[in-house]
Formats: sequence, C-alpha cells, structure tokens
Amino acid sequence: MKSENNITGVPLWIFVAIVILLTAIIGGVILWLLSENVGFAGVARMTLWLNWFNFPSDLTSPEVIEFIFSLGALTLFLVLTFHLVFNYSTREREASRAIVQLSTFKNNVEDMLAYANSGGRIDLDKINAISKQFEMIQGTIPSNSDKEHARALKSLSSKFDYEAKLETTLSDITDSDRHETIIKTIVQQSPSIIRILQTCQKVDSNLYVGGGLIRNCVWDYLHGFALPSSIDDVDVVYFDQKLAKKENDLAYEKRLSCIDPNVDWSVKNQARMHIHNNESAYLDLEDAISKWPEQATAMAFRLLPSGDLDFIAPFGFDDLFRLVVRPTPHFAARMNDYQSRIDAKKWKDKWPHLLIFGS
Repeated sequence: MKSENNITGVPLWIFVAIVILLTAIIGGVILWLLSENVGFAGVARMTLWLNWFNFPSDLTSPEVIEFIFSLGALTLFLVLTFHLVFNYSTREREASRAIVQLSTFKNNVEDMLAYANSGGRIDLDKINAISKQFEMIQGTIPSNSDKEHARALKSLSSKFDYEAKLETTLSDITDSDRHETIIKTIVQQSPSIIRILQTCQKVDSNLYVGGGLIRNCVWDYLHGFALPSSIDDVDVVYFDQKLAKKENDLAYEKRLSCIDPNVDWSVKNQARMHIHNNESAYLDLEDAISKWPEQATAMAFRLLPSGDLDFIAPFGFDDLFRLVVRPTPHFAARMNDYQSRIDAKKWKDKWPHLLIFGS
C-alpha cells in the first residue's frame, strides 16, 4: 500500500518537497524585492515588470498588485491548511476503520481458537477466510511512509513465522526432576491453557484441571506438532465432602461458562465419585486421582495466586514423557474397562509413537 496525498494524488513526500521549494523561492523573491526599501518599493518594481508585458494600467496599479499579492499569499496558506486538515481527517478515518477491522479480526481468531480448544475441527475454508480478512485489513491500514510500512510488514511476518520451541534434550525428557519444569514451560507457552487455569482460579482456587489437558500438550510437543490437538472437554476436579452433590458440580460449570462460554466444562467433585464407581470412599483428591484409568493421565494442576503451577501427580510424569500408556494399579484389576477406554480413545491414530499396553 502506498501512502498518497488525497488532494494531488502524488506521494506525500513529493508534495511536501514542492511546497518547501515554492516557499523558499517566493520568500527569496519577497526578501529581494524589499531589500532596499520597506513598503511600496517592492510593489513599484512589480509594477515595472508587469508593464514589460503590456498589461493594462489599471492592473498594474499599486493597489491591484497589493491585492493580487495578498490573495496569492492567502491562497497558498489556505491550500496548505486545507491539505493538512483534510489529509489528517482522511487518515484519521482510515485509522479508525482499521482499528474496527482489526478488532473484528482479533475476535474471529479468538473464536476460532476457542472452538478448536473446545474440540471443534477447523477446516481449510475457515483458515482461508481468516487469511483473506487479514489481507484486506493490510490494504487499509494507513502508514506514515513507505519505509515504515515495509518495516511494519517485515515485523509482522516475523511474528507469524515465529514458533515457540523448548530448549530440551533427550536427557531432560528422561530426567524425572526436569519433567515438572518442562510441563510448566509448555503450559506457559499456551495462551488457551493459561486462560482455562485463570478461569478456574477466578471461580474457586481449589479447582484443578484434569490431566488430559497436560497429557495432550506433552504428547503434541514430543510428536513435534505445530498446532495443539483438539480436546472434547475440559475436566475440572475438586474434593469437598460437605458438598458431595451433583448440583454443586453443575453450579461450578455454570459459573465457569459465564466467564468462558467457549469451553465445554466438565466438573466432578471427586469426594462423590466413589459412589458412581461403586468403590470405597476416597481419602482426598490425590487418592481419587490415583484411581483414574491411566498413569499418564492421572494428574491434575491449578494456577496459584503467585502465578506458579501446583501439581497433583501420584505416579509422577515418567509414563507421560516416555509416551507410555498403561493402567494404574487400581485399573490393573479392571482391564476390560481399561481396554474399552483405549479402544474408544483411538490415541494411536493421533499420536503414533505411543506405546500402549494392552492394545
């Protein structure tokens, strides 16, 4: 996009150069005319010059010349003033229109990402539509100069080409002491996960996000996926024996949805899940998580007020980082249930490097 003057139709820098040049010439002529005598000496000389071209005498009188000179100066002043005023107004309108279009573009992108994070699949048509919208906005944003516009485009391209990467080695991945740090880094590089954690923290600081979210992120990273895998819903867990009723879970889901309606929230008070599973009462949240199906999923995390992450992982993260899927000790006695879940999930189709026990 070229930055152009709206009155003359020429580039702005050429128009400014011409105005400066004309101003310098006119100013020099005026100073030369008035160099000997101030007042009508300059008018007398101009009258003499006009007589050289045989102008009628009534057009060469001092009064007429003064009027023409004043009118010319006023015209030049008005042209410059109107140029600045109208050009500024036009560019201001362009900037305002661009801001509105950028806001719409931002909302569309956020909606698309939220849709993907909630389990929806983004087809190529939606991506192309977003791309076309960006190209249209790119052509309407006003710039102060061609050089500035080129610099902005280069900066924008570098942002689109940027891909966050973790500085990890094979020893880091196999080092149990490094696992929690790597997970924190992965989470911090995912705005959608941070937003989910912040939403839970706003509703109740005792709410934890289930391990499926972490599991998918780590598996995506270890498989080298550029885009995060979609999830069906976000599992949120807590442990409260005094409020062990389903209505309380539904109330939490409603509050979470009020803050972020684009996420499919699933809240379960683990203090009541033993009834659903026909088992003995769980002691606490960690005890309940230890009875989840797979060790790679048996974990939960929350965002602390300090901004740090708090994990509950009864079996650690070794299976998660080794891409191993196997039942927890509790589910080892329920292999039929475990196998049915594995068959339904079809994880191997999405993450082919997984080593799944029992498949």
